[in-house]
Amino acid sequence: MLDNRKAAFQQTRASIPEIYDILESEGIQQFSWPDGKPFYDCPNDEFRLFFALSGDGFNPLFNKEAKQTATSTGLYLFCLNLPLEERQKPENVYLAGVIPGPDKPSGTQINHYISLIVDDFLPFWNTGVQYTHTRKRPAGALCRAAIVPVLADALGVRQICGYGSVTSKFFCTLCWLPLSDVENFTKSSWPTRDLESHRFWAERWQEAGTSVYREKLVDDHGIRYTPLLRLPYFDPPKYAVVDTMHNLLTGLLQRHCRNIWGMNLEIEDGDGEFPPGTTPPAPPSDHAMRETRRALEFGDITQLTKARKESLWYLCLDLGLR
Repeated sequence: MLDNRKAAFQQTRASIPEIYDILESEGIQQFSWPDGKPFYDCPNDEFRLFFALSGDGFNPLFNKEAKQTATSTGLYLFCLNLPLEERQKPENVYLAGVIPGPDKPSGTQINHYISLIVDDFLPFWNTGVQYTHTRKRPAGALCRAAIVPVLADALGVRQICGYGSVTSKFFCTLCWLPLSDVENFTKSSWPTRDLESHRFWAERWQEAGTSVYREKLVDDHGIRYTPLLRLPYFDPPKYAVVDTMHNLLTGLLQRHCRNIWGMNLEIEDGDGEFPPGTTPPAPPSDHAMRETRRALEFGDITQLTKARKESLWYLCLDLGLR
C-alpha cells in the first residue's frame, strides 16, 4: 500500500492541478527531510511517513451518569501516507496517550504527555529507525517519520502548539493581528507570524523563573512553550490546522457565516460597513453634529453624555471607531 502511494506521487510530482489529499498540499510537498528531498524521493528500501497529531476531550462516563461531567483527553496519530479511505479506520489510528480527567489538562500539564510523543519521534528524524525485515523487504527497510501537521479544534490546536486562547491579545495562529483590531479585513495589513519569533517567545516562556512571569509573557505575546519545538522541522504557524470535522461537519463554519457574519440570501448585499439586516440611524442636524464634535475636542464629558445617540453614532463613523 505504501509502495503504491509513493509511486503515485513520483508520477505526479510535476503538477497537482487540484488538491484532494493533504499530501498534495504545498506545506507537505515543500517539506524537506534531512537530505533536502521530498518524502517520495527516497531509496526503494526507505519510507518517509507523515503523522498528523490530534487531541480532543471525551467523556469517559459516556454521558450515562446523571449530572456527572468528566473529561479525559485522547492524543492520536494518523498516518497520512495511507489512502484516505484507510487513514482513519480505528485499526489504523495510533492512540498515543490518554490524559485522565476529570478536567481538561492545562497548557503546562499537556506538555508532559506531548514530550513523550516527541521522544519517540526524534530517532525517526535524526537517524531513522531500521527494521530488520518486512514482508516485501527481507533485507530490511529504513523508516523516517515526522509529525506534520497538528489537527484539532481551535482550542486543541492552541493548547498543543503553544498558543494563547482565542480571546488572548494575539488570537490568531497565523498572524499578529491584535484582538482590538479583529474587524480589520484587509489581509495585506495582517503581520504574518513566523517560526523564528514563535521560537523566541516560546524559549523566553520556558526560561521564565516564575509562573507569574510566564503568564505575563502569554498575555503580552500569546505564546508559550510546547515540546513539539524540540522537533527541528516543526513550524507552529504553518502546521497548526483546524480539522474539517469541527470546521465543517459540526456546523461551525455555517454558524459563523450565518449567525455571526449574517450571510443570508434574503438580505440585500452591502459593502460590509453596517451589520447585515440593520439600517443606520437618521442623520442628526448639522448643529447637533457641531456641538458633539466641539464637546469631544474640548473633552467635555458632561456635554458628550447629553448628546443624542445618532450624533454619537455618526461621530464614531467619521472617526473610524467601532
